[in-house]
Amino acid sequence: MQEKHRRVGFRVLSSSLSAEEIAAHAGLLPASLGRLDEPAPFELPRPSARLETAWVVDSPLDMAHPLEERLEALLDIVEPYARRLHQLGDGCLMHIFIGSDAVAHATSCALLGPTLLERLSALPGEGVLVEAPESARQLESTLSDAGR
Repeated sequence: MQEKHRRVGFRVLSSSLSAEEIAAHAGLLPASLGRLDEPAPFELPRPSARLETAWVVDSPLDMAHPLEERLEALLDIVEPYARRLHQLGDGCLMHIFIGSDAVAHATSCALLGPTLLERLSALPGEGVLVEAPESARQLESTLSDAGR
């Protein structure tokens, strides 16, 4: 399992289905999961327990590979199960997740070409969630402070 901020993965969140139910319906075992009401593994101004099940499949490639390759490897795993994932229906939030370290680690821009974008758009869910790198959050904070 990859640390959250390094992750390039496909994530399903549900307040009504267990991780086991999601895995059984999808036909795909997750790389990691979080169960409803277990302690949240992050420090955020939220309740201390999870409010949903988190079911995650990670790209098998590590940060030594470009982001585009990590996304393609993830799609190779998830695409065969896309139809079954589409059938999970309402009550599930699904998206590709790209962690802040995965973005910050890129030495240059990541070009997501039309073929990769088409593949991404065919997956169920709300799209691609990109976590802003710490450097971007610091810049935003600096600009916000300067505007006061």
